[in-house]
Amino acid sequence: MKNLSQEERLLRQALLRAAEADDAQRLAGASEPPPFSPAYQKWEQKFLKNPAHLAKKACRPRWQKALRTAACFLLLLGLLGGTVLIASPSARAAVADYMGYEVVGFDFPSQDLTIQLSGVGSGFYTSELFTCVEENGNALRYSFQNNGTDACYVSLSRFQWIGGQKRVTDLILVEPGETGGGTYEDPGNGTYCVRIHSKMGGSIRGSLKVLQVITD
Repeated sequence: MKNLSQEERLLRQALLRAAEADDAQRLAGASEPPPFSPAYQKWEQKFLKNPAHLAKKACRPRWQKALRTAACFLLLLGLLGGTVLIASPSARAAVADYMGYEVVGFDFPSQDLTIQLSGVGSGFYTSELFTCVEENGNALRYSFQNNGTDACYVSLSRFQWIGGQKRVTDLILVEPGETGGGTYEDPGNGTYCVRIHSKMGGSIRGSLKVLQVITD
């Protein structure tokens, strides 16, 4: 800026003061700005706390976002499928048939039930759910006769609406040609299932029996 004369400097200062007075008058009559939304305030707090993280998130490539969305969808689909298998006997029967198992002689509900297993599919089996009646007995006995060539683990699980199936007994190892199982005290009116899986991942063949009894 070139050197100003005394008159020019005074004129410039007067113009600046006049402009400042006009701005102050306009601002005095202006309405209050609208408040920021809670969502914006939350975003602003995150931005001020770590601006680099939000910038990196915004620059994430589209394929990465799509992959994350697909993973969430598959997880939801798996949870829905597991819920259907837990709640639907026909769905479990269809899966058992697809995996090569054959289930014969299952009565539901029943105080004494026997399941004949045979198959060459996956080395894992979960029986259909069965519900005990407290008046029928204070103990639940289960046993598995292993007619296959692989050792198997057998256990009892209780169905819960929150959390699904929870194992309530220890794993019992049943060698080929042997029969093994356990007893669960005070089953009440709970809903249960028996789970069997091959020790080495082979096929499962045998007979599963569950009985609610009265003990001293």
